Order: sequence, then C-alpha cells, then structure tokens
Amino acid sequence: MPDPEPVATSVPVASEFAQPPPSASGTSAPIATTPPTAPATERPPQAGTLGAKCRKPRDCQPPLVCVAGTDGAHLIAGSERCVEPGPRPGGRPLVVDGSAYVATPIEAHEWHEGTSAIALDHTLEEIAIATLRAQLLRDALDEHASVASFARTMCQLVALGAPAWLVEKTERALADEIVHARKTLAWVERLGGTQGPGRLPQAVAPFPAFGEGEALGAELLRDVVRGGCVGETLAAHEMSERAITAPFGELRALYTKIAADEARHAALAYETALWLLATFPSLAPVMAEEQTRLLAEMPDTDRALLAPLLALLTP
Repeated sequence: MPDPEPVATSVPVASEFAQPPPSASGTSAPIATTPPTAPATERPPQAGTLGAKCRKPRDCQPPLVCVAGTDGAHLIAGSERCVEPGPRPGGRPLVVDGSAYVATPIEAHEWHEGTSAIALDHTLEEIAIATLRAQLLRDALDEHASVASFARTMCQLVALGAPAWLVEKTERALADEIVHARKTLAWVERLGGTQGPGRLPQAVAPFPAFGEGEALGAELLRDVVRGGCVGETLAAHEMSERAITAPFGELRALYTKIAADEARHAALAYETALWLLATFPSLAPVMAEEQTRLLAEMPDTDRALLAPLLALLTP
C-alpha cells in the first residue's frame, strides 16, 4: 500500500532509478580525462549494484530488483536498472520511529502459496513480465510487513484496554494481510520469481513507555491515521486501478479482492482512531496536528478524496 510518509526500508527505499553514489563532498566523483579540458564523466555503478544496467532479475545483487523505466504509458527499451524495492500500496506499513520497514527479500518459498506456472501471454515482452514480477514482489513485502504492523496494533490495543470487538477486527485484518502476502508471492513465483521475505527485526522494536497511556495512545493514533486512514484508503484506490489494467484475469481478480480488503481496513482505522480519541480526549491536539500535516503534504487529488474523511476525526 502509497505510504504518505517518506520511508526507509531494511534497505533504503528509492522511488526512482538511483544515480551513482555521491562522494564524501556530496557530489558525484568525476573521472580524470585526457586531455584535461575534456568534460568530466560520472563513474558508472558496478554491475549488479544500485543504478547499474540489467536485463534479468539475477543481474542485480539482492535485494535489488531489475525494473524498466516508463514514459507513463510504455516501457522504455534499454532503461532497465537495478533498483531498491520501493514503497508500494500493499497494506498498512510497519512504522518504527517515523520510518517504514519491509523485510529484505531472500531466496525463499516459505510464504509462497503453491501454484503452477501460468501460461504467459506471448504478446508480453520478457522485460514487461520482469517489471510486473518486481512490482508484485514489492507489493508482497509490503503485505508481509503489514502482518507485523497489525500484530503490534493488537498488542497496543490490548495494553490500552480496547474492547474485544476492536481487537477481533484487527485480528481479521492481520489474517487478510497474510493471505495477501501469500497470494501475491504466488504470482511472483508464477512469473518466474524465486524470492520471498527474509527477517524483519523491526517487528519487535520497543514500544513507548506506557505512562498513563497517552504516549502509547498518541503513537498508535498517528500510526493508525497515517498508515490506515490515509494509506489503506489510497491502497484500495490503487489496487482498484490495477485491477482494470492487469494483463491476466486471475491477477485482476486478486487486485479486486485486495482493494475490497484494504477499503475495509481503512474503515477499521477510522474506528480505531475514533475509539482512541473517545478514550483519551487529550489526544485531540495530536489528531488536529496530524490532519494539518497530512493534508499539507498531499497532492490535490488525494486531498480532495481524504479531507472529508479526515474531518470525521476532528471536533
């Protein structure tokens, strides 16, 4: 699912093709040329590293993935580069100290749902399949991280004395994310992928000191509003759009199902936020501050969609 906050993954996220790494001075180190008056050139990245050219996923060093650039409608021939798994709409993010995390992909099948390889449409180019596979892997890592996010939310709700109905709904959302991760990884495998999620140590990061509950409640409120009320709503819309353009009927059905689930999770986030605000009235300023900051950060299209919804959480 797009996460509205800048994210840092177990491997830092890059939303565009990365440029060669900067030198200590903060600029790309030039290569000496002959004659001295010739323009300096940037040192190209080593094969398989961030920003290097690639043709197939195995050309990139894990956890990097080989992805083609687009002009917004078509793949650009020869633009394939090794990039880091980027933020995708795939459920509520695992946020610790303001940064979102996903597991580093490894060669693993424990999360894959057994399925046979799909008969690929012969009109799809190999790089188109590779790009779709990389996108699905990023989605799966986000869904996998959402499992940890909802697990942490359940612990926080129990600590704060939440009612059983709210904990039960959160548990069902967690179960949804497990299914999403497994089914998405099944598609990764059907398209020739071999990777799955590795360890995610941030899942057991310490919580704030409990105190009277306000500190823990404030952290949970920010997480629920940003990752749930906003993130899950946008994820539902993104998945609905993907369902229209997906190249396979079964994949369109999966996107449609995930979109419906994410919309339900967004509604749960609003229920959770309303319960927190009713239980801890002192959190009203936190909500007002979060609303102002979120709306200021959003593009106009997102603001038009979310401003009326977020207004439900303010007096």
